[in-house]
Amino acid sequence: MLEELGKNITKYNELPEDRQLQIDLTIVEGLLAHPDTELHMNVMGQGREPIAMILNRGLGDYPLKNHIGTFERRLEICKYNP
Repeated sequence: MLEELGKNITKYNELPEDRQLQIDLTIVEGLLAHPDTELHMNVMGQGREPIAMILNRGLGDYPLKNHIGTFERRLEICKYNP
């Protein structure tokens, strides 16, 4: 995914974790800001837990096809399974 966005994966892997998380957040913010992105709040996760899902099908100019981000909606789950 990073390579498709024009990022160097080798340099990314060499970064400290906090810097990697900043880059990850920037990618998610770009996905959320894109006009073709869909937000689905009532989705069930793999373990039947409620999650929020953001989806961009790649029909417009977004560089990744079918890019999906999922986020836990129950904070107690995140403590055990980030």
